[in-house]
Amino acid sequence: MKRQGQIISLLAVVTVAATVILITFVNQKPARRAAVETINIEVILKSTDYTSIPFWDVVRQGLETAAEDIQAHISISGPKSETEIDLQIQLVYEAMAREPDAIILAAADYKRLISAAEDIISSGIPLITIDSFVDSDSPVSRIGTDNYSAGLKAGHIMKEYISKGSQIAIISYVKESSTALDREKGVRESLQGYADIIGTWYSGGNAKIASEQAVSVLKSNPDLAAIIALNEPSTVGSARALELSGRKSEIVLIGFDNSSPIIQYLEQEIIQAIIVQKPFNMGYLGVTYAADAVSGKKVPEVIDTGAEIITKETMYTSENQKLLFPVNRN
Repeated sequence: MKRQGQIISLLAVVTVAATVILITFVNQKPARRAAVETINIEVILKSTDYTSIPFWDVVRQGLETAAEDIQAHISISGPKSETEIDLQIQLVYEAMAREPDAIILAAADYKRLISAAEDIISSGIPLITIDSFVDSDSPVSRIGTDNYSAGLKAGHIMKEYISKGSQIAIISYVKESSTALDREKGVRESLQGYADIIGTWYSGGNAKIASEQAVSVLKSNPDLAAIIALNEPSTVGSARALELSGRKSEIVLIGFDNSSPIIQYLEQEIIQAIIVQKPFNMGYLGVTYAADAVSGKKVPEVIDTGAEIITKETMYTSENQKLLFPVNRN
């Protein structure tokens, strides 16, 4: 009987231990599930017209590569045109309604997206901004080119091609985009007291409109010496205008970005220099830091992804070839 009592006691101890282990397992199971659960990230770009604006296609490649690397799920949306600001705001609120773990935004308007950005944060969703920002402290991080510095670079390289007092036109894109504002500010400050900037024209990020504007500027200003174009469509449009006008050998053109047409115009010396950004890095870091923010890690408030001046003389270096022809992880 004594031995039987010992066995019963031992079984009771084992049962209690097993119960404790089971309870512990059940309590830990949600935590384990959460640790491996896929992070859902909503991305709202300024434009999803990847054909007309290849810059955004490279951003998309960066987003998708990072998502694959960290096994996150991303959903990318955005208007076709960068001028469709109301639609972008609508898309932001639609993304919020799906209750993602984080939102990545390239804001089409520096001011008009403020409320949407602040509503994202108020809802408890981390917000990462890439490329184009909002006039608010709400975003967890701002990742992109230091566009003021890029504008300074454009003005600086322009001085190597023109004489003091020369007339210059600026062909920009969306008037209230943070990138356009900062680039123009940098250009104007760099050339202050050196060149005569006769005005700024806004193409809405449309190469056809940019071309028409540049043609008109050339006809109205026979003494024009140069054009600075502030994004990819504006650069392509301005280069086409120089071809049409027959003044491609007379007018200096400094542009931004690195689509195939831009590279060809650079080789043909219709464009003298370009400021090349790193859009793949913007997309990749956007997803990486969104995931960090979701997991509670500290995320840098500002990340400058950099921009480089490239001319025909420097375009064939190995480093610049990587920038001109980005393939995924470059």
